[in-house]
Amino acid sequence: MGSTSESNDARAKQRLKQLELDDMDGALCRALLDVLDGTLEPGVATAAASVARTIHAVRSATEHEQRIRALEERLEATAKGWTA
Repeated sequence: MGSTSESNDARAKQRLKQLELDDMDGALCRALLDVLDGTLEPGVATAAASVARTIHAVRSATEHEQRIRALEERLEATAKGWTA
């Protein structure tokens, strides 16, 4: 049986899959307004922005890898068609 930490990680991953770029943008804009209103510490907003930036970078890298892999597969299939 998995640990509590593994269960928490699985739940977090599921929730993050549902989080879109627009959602992160909205959350960060709300955080900025809260900082300006004095209801949120700037360090918390900075931490949120850092995590959002990292999530975006990982998602972008994953998407690029998938697209490159697909292009390589198409190129390989095309090359096989030329030599057949």
